[in-house]
Amino acid sequence: MLFAGASCTAVRPVAKIGLIAPFEGLYRETGYEALDALRAAIEACAPAGVDVLPLALDDSNRPDNARRAAAKLLLDPTTAAVIGPYGYDTTIAASQELSASRVNWLAPLMLGADGRFAAPDGDLGWLAELIAAITVAAESEGAQQLAVAGLPQEWHAPLAARLAEVSAPIPVRLLDPDAGDAVDPGAHGALLWLGDAHSGARALSDVRTLRPDAPFWLGPQGGDPVFVALATVQGPVYWATWAGAQYNAVSQPAAWLTFEAACAALEGMSGRSSPPQARLLHSYRITQGGESVPLDHEAGGR
Repeated sequence: MLFAGASCTAVRPVAKIGLIAPFEGLYRETGYEALDALRAAIEACAPAGVDVLPLALDDSNRPDNARRAAAKLLLDPTTAAVIGPYGYDTTIAASQELSASRVNWLAPLMLGADGRFAAPDGDLGWLAELIAAITVAAESEGAQQLAVAGLPQEWHAPLAARLAEVSAPIPVRLLDPDAGDAVDPGAHGALLWLGDAHSGARALSDVRTLRPDAPFWLGPQGGDPVFVALATVQGPVYWATWAGAQYNAVSQPAAWLTFEAACAALEGMSGRSSPPQARLLHSYRITQGGESVPLDHEAGGR
């Protein structure tokens, strides 16, 4: 237990949870919603007898900033856990500092179907499970194949190996722009964009040039207000995220996932260990007005 013996002193022990998120620039709304969620988690889940403080650092959704923020958090010996960053490229950059550190590190976007947050520098089974679940939803909306784009280049090979191990009702193809692949889902196919929300808006425009009526899917990034602000929503556009049964799209996925990750970190501080709960894949269609309308079908986790 992290704070064993602390009651022998008159001074309450202090622990800090670092938050690496964008507080400036295009994604600042995501950062401030995440910070509010972290504060709510501290209120709800902090261990008794410990003063838990948030320590938020801006990365502006830039990998170099994320790495520096991670290094700065590690300089403080009272930092017990780190939440974030909120992009895959920024997470890879932060891993240069955090992967071998003493702190408990949880990346909110890396939630598995079983309710566990994946090790940010480890196996990509959580991502293969997410893609496989989205194929079920995409098939229900008429897709006969799924092309996946927007992922970091270094994830392609290990992800392809993990996708070969999961069950999907339609074929899945990873698009590699470095190999000259166009953002094209193919005939009767859907495209799943897993990169940043602003790049997703551009990808949607590219897809509509090639396939005006092709289904366009996003992961949790589709719930970010940046996508709706920048995208011209034409044709079928969807997004999906793992969440609990009570989740609804009124709250950003980043906020809900931050609360869950922070509570998991706080449980770890106190030595508690609640069994993880399997998640549902909540799926939504984005209207031309930017509203997220839930689909009728949901896919369960393990």
